[in-house]
Amino acid sequence: TFTVLTNSNRMAANARSAAPAPNLAATDVAGKTEPKGFYRGMRITVGSTPIRLTDVGRKYFQGNNGRHSIIITRFTDDRPILTASLNTALLPVADDGYQYAPIPPLVLEAGKSYIISIRENADDKFAPEDFKNVPTFPDYRVVEYNILSPQGTKRPIVDDKIGQLLSLKYEKMSVSGAKINLALGK
Repeated sequence: TFTVLTNSNRMAANARSAAPAPNLAATDVAGKTEPKGFYRGMRITVGSTPIRLTDVGRKYFQGNNGRHSIIITRFTDDRPILTASLNTALLPVADDGYQYAPIPPLVLEAGKSYIISIRENADDKFAPEDFKNVPTFPDYRVVEYNILSPQGTKRPIVDDKIGQLLSLKYEKMSVSGAKINLALGK
């Protein structure tokens, strides 16, 4: 299930997946649970070309079977632009080890920062990431970890500096189909 909080009715084609996440340290292989129900994820900044996001992936762990809320917000004003759900009991595991939740196609603007997080729980495990060795992607940059409260707000949280690396399926948009962004000179 999903809720679109923007006016977007575009369809995605030729979706691309980001490179698989790096292997976790041996101590993190078993994953971690989140007893307080915080959202764990990452903050990204889109490169010089807008991208159309079509799927959000969460690392698979054996035994996970819960439903997890996904939230995507604009970093500048914390405005939610999409909420969706990822059901670990029903989604297949992709070759890269992630379970992908399809979302309504969502355009992330060039040069803008976004928070993409998934609500965790005390039952299902997630792949903790401190983002000290952040992988690079050609169309966006992972800036840092992110933690949100169970309500999807920045406060109150216990900041243990642990997020999770999510995998994104997206397509690059042509510059001609993008909105004009004077800050980037386009």
